[in-house]
Amino acid sequence: MSTVYKSVSIIGLRDVVYYDLNMGYNTGDTYEEKIFNICKDKNILPAGFARAGAAGNKADIIFIHNQNNISLEVKNSKNPDYGQKKLDYDSVTKNWMWVGDDDISKFYTELNLASNIDKKFEPIWYKKRHKVNGKYKAFANEIYTMEDFKSDQSSFKKANIEIPLKALFKYYGIKNTFYIQIEGSGFYHLEKDIGNIGTDKFDGEVTLRLRCKHSGHTANPPHACQFLGALKLSKKPTFSKYNLEENLEQLFPPIIP
Repeated sequence: MSTVYKSVSIIGLRDVVYYDLNMGYNTGDTYEEKIFNICKDKNILPAGFARAGAAGNKADIIFIHNQNNISLEVKNSKNPDYGQKKLDYDSVTKNWMWVGDDDISKFYTELNLASNIDKKFEPIWYKKRHKVNGKYKAFANEIYTMEDFKSDQSSFKKANIEIPLKALFKYYGIKNTFYIQIEGSGFYHLEKDIGNIGTDKFDGEVTLRLRCKHSGHTANPPHACQFLGALKLSKKPTFSKYNLEENLEQLFPPIIP
């Protein structure tokens, strides 16, 4: 019986792809669909495999190599996020915490990424709310205005916080994902070439980005916002010798179903 490498289910997490239920697929998902169709034409998809689309609890693509199912991350060229997570603030302890009890939240806590938030910053959003049965509810007669949102957004925003590349590898290792396809760069392995395909190792650079943004559509009211942290690709990897979008300079990786 062949070994099966599969992705873990991480509810509530969507790496890098922003998805609007009212608008349909975005550019990141369009590129994922393109790679899906290439893999389908190459007959390297498992029987019955359905593309993940906007679902955060599935691998972008699963391809077959030497009779093993292997997970693949797919990224477009628009500098996407690599591990977006929501943050919560405790108005009593003045501490920020990663939302959820999943492995990724624990990993971000282990890296102490929340320590990069300005200690003096107290978000207006939380000042105008209190917790009731585990959920935040606005105080009576307290309205979170657009000015409040812009203030929180400006104070919370921070980019280009250096993160070791091994953090990205560990992030995907938790998800049992060891390969990545990047539009315009090619096909790589992450922590290790688990399938012995002969791929180049991903050598890009990543940083942490903090921001406050609307939750869902930008037309939603100001209070429909969230505080987020995400790993970003700050430097593209060295041009790979392999690319699922094979061209005159790059070969299709030697994947054997």
